[in-house]
Amino acid sequence: MFTKFQKNITVIFAIAGLLLFAIACKKDKDKDPAPSVQEEVVIDIQSPEQNAVIHTGDPLHIHVVITSPVTLHGYSWKLTNKEDGSVLTEGEDHTHEKELTIHEHWDWEAHITGHTTATLEVKVIIDHDGKTAAKSVDITFHP
Repeated sequence: MFTKFQKNITVIFAIAGLLLFAIACKKDKDKDPAPSVQEEVVIDIQSPEQNAVIHTGDPLHIHVVITSPVTLHGYSWKLTNKEDGSVLTEGEDHTHEKELTIHEHWDWEAHITGHTTATLEVKVIIDHDGKTAAKSVDITFHP
């Protein structure tokens, strides 16, 4: 038969074994890893809307609100002709804020004379190490 000491040791090892088994078989409760800063930056292109059609007499109003959990290092935007890749107009600002606003008007009728499909792309500079976030919308001009 077992001595009292041997019984105690056996119970201790059994409990330790069950604990190790429970820990080893425990599912990882951590959800997805923390999102990257790029995923947390919100670029809200409020105007023009995706697939907007701009007719003669309609202004091109560019309004974008950018929010971030970290201080951003500026932005750039450009309007590119989808057919030939030429840049129709562009702008940028090197500013350090967690919320940035782009508010521009462009006299497109002075530059576009025929049916043109274009892309407005907004790029945000997250840091000086090259991290960026971008969003774009397509628009059509009908002079």
